[in-house]
Amino acid sequence: MSPTTCRFWTVSATISCLAVVLGAPAIALGQAVDDAPKLHELTGASSFQRGCFPPCECPLMEPLPLVGTFVLSPVGFDGLFRIYSVRDVSWDVLGQNAPLHISGSGTYRVGGEFALMHQLELDLKVGDRSVQHFDSGLVIGGAEFPAIHAVISVSGMTCYDTVITVDAKPAATQPPPLPRHAHFVLHPGESSVALTLFTGSGRSKLTGSVRLFLGDPEVPVIALAGQVGLSVDGADLIAPDFEPDLVGVPEPLRMIQDPRVRSIGSWNTLTGAISFEMHLLAPEGNLPVPMPVQVAGVLRGGVLEVSGDNGNVADGTISMKIKAFEVRLPPPPIDLWFSTEVGFHAGRISPASTSAVAISPGDLLSRRGHIVRTNHELTARLGFMPVVPDLGLDAAALGPKGDVWFSFEEEHGPLWSETLARYLRHGDLLSEHGFVVRTNEGLLAAFRRMPPVSDAGLDAVTRTPDKGILFSTETGFFSESLGRHVGHGDLLSDRGGWS
Repeated sequence: MSPTTCRFWTVSATISCLAVVLGAPAIALGQAVDDAPKLHELTGASSFQRGCFPPCECPLMEPLPLVGTFVLSPVGFDGLFRIYSVRDVSWDVLGQNAPLHISGSGTYRVGGEFALMHQLELDLKVGDRSVQHFDSGLVIGGAEFPAIHAVISVSGMTCYDTVITVDAKPAATQPPPLPRHAHFVLHPGESSVALTLFTGSGRSKLTGSVRLFLGDPEVPVIALAGQVGLSVDGADLIAPDFEPDLVGVPEPLRMIQDPRVRSIGSWNTLTGAISFEMHLLAPEGNLPVPMPVQVAGVLRGGVLEVSGDNGNVADGTISMKIKAFEVRLPPPPIDLWFSTEVGFHAGRISPASTSAVAISPGDLLSRRGHIVRTNHELTARLGFMPVVPDLGLDAAALGPKGDVWFSFEEEHGPLWSETLARYLRHGDLLSEHGFVVRTNEGLLAAFRRMPPVSDAGLDAVTRTPDKGILFSTETGFFSESLGRHVGHGDLLSDRGGWS
């Protein structure tokens, strides 16, 4: 039976026909309902428009993109309509000079006796305006539920009005692919920074970007469902204008993540809760406040909202509020760490220095132009007595908690450690935190060297995702377990084989 056939019947027959043709979706809807709350996200078809609609004649701005999320939760069934609460509305209007944030809550209902109908009603705060009631009216639609497409307005799209096209679907139930390097661009109207110094206090808008390595396997986290580690790939933040001006603080004030310090945190892919630290510095000098800044908030649907400060300090505080959107970028270039055979003086180094900086053969350097660790920083906690000169650097790797593992040059060992009460040799893998990661004998134990005498040294070392260690030695040896000679250029595993 088709709708075309129905048109030529009597009124009563037509009503019966509509009950058959249009009533079916309502029954199907009742059978397919999922009673769990759902996070919905707006699609690219959503928009925001304000101005004059017919019959009035005045300017009407072009529709602007709208992004964000809301939560849809089942409330009940009134015999005709399934009713849902709409809460945690968090939308942002993009593409205009003055940023606009929308928040609020309301109700959505879908069902009907004959035709399938739906209605979206929301009480929304648009920017700094007072809360207004938006309504789509009860109109035919809802067949795509749980996807929702509704046009809501304050005055029914008559004369001067605000009209919002809501096109939303349930957010993906699976977390986004991890691990991944994510780049976030700040929303300047919703981001700010405040400094409180001895000379006064000031606040500025905040622009720029933050880069996070979400799901960093090197960062340990507590055992909670959805909890993953993260590290800060970088931050480049700009405070253009403090009000009032602060003595000694340049404008604009640029702040970047200190490349010498590893900043970490955690993110829950299920709840969206996120927290991390940032060690910031000014590329052209030091910030007048101590670090780090500890921030916490939510990362959901590609929108990062965090706030925090540097704690209760007496000599200067900094507080931040950040709202940023994830954007897709090419993968960042890989950083390379290295050391040199001879020392030199660096005329250009980050952070900026007013004079040439002496670089020793034992310093760990980055190709990006900064010192990752000086040799003194690497060895300071090992308790060498008497205090030793630069020990050189043979091998280096990043440990699981962000500490640097390393070995020193052969000509400087063995050395007595007062804190560990033992001799340390050039083939031992050491931590900058003052302990032995693995002795040379421990690294080579699975190879059953014959004869098991001298220290074979270390030439290169790295960690594997399954917590193994790959390395090469400075001298070759005969392996009884392998039944062959192992050369000093072979890449070995601490589990007793080649890689």
